[in-house]
Amino acid sequence: MIVRTILRFLVACVLAIAVVAPASAVVKKPTNTYTMRIACFTATPKSPKLARAKGDFKDIIKQAPILHESGAPFVLDTSTPTRFRKQMEGASAEYDYSLTASGSTSCGNGATCLISIPPSPDDLSKAQLTGEWSLTVKDLSTANLDVKALILSLVPRGQTKPVPEQGAKVTRTVALNRTYILGGLAKQQDKKTTLSIFAICIVPGG
Repeated sequence: MIVRTILRFLVACVLAIAVVAPASAVVKKPTNTYTMRIACFTATPKSPKLARAKGDFKDIIKQAPILHESGAPFVLDTSTPTRFRKQMEGASAEYDYSLTASGSTSCGNGATCLISIPPSPDDLSKAQLTGEWSLTVKDLSTANLDVKALILSLVPRGQTKPVPEQGAKVTRTVALNRTYILGGLAKQQDKKTTLSIFAICIVPGG
């Protein structure tokens, strides 16, 4: 009688483990689709010294970093220009920020996908983002990102067709749910420096 009871208990334990193990595997399995959130924005230094700086983009952001090289610990918020600006001001208050273009694009793990983000209806500059990208997820928290091309196009004053204004091409390892600077340009006009920047964030799901 005792032996039967023990055997029944062992069988029940084995069945319970068999049910729980696959469920755990499903929870830990990476998703097959990921979304890249993109923001193209300008950052104008508040410091008079930086505002007159004639160095290149990398020199200026070394003097006054906007986001940490290893990524900022937040998911990029481009739902409204105001939320985006407040988020960036929280990361670095040394600049004034203005959102030029933003949007998101989804891609399957290991696939190559197009970037096609149209301009906002009320945007007179008709700023749009195009390009191509892919990513390979390494584990549950990091991915190899390959931005084969990211192009900002604007319609210059007095013209009707969009013209490529700025581009980026980057391959790097990124952590999911963190925001990174992908690249940028420093523009000097009327003795004033303005940075034009691409920022991205990779989040799980489509």
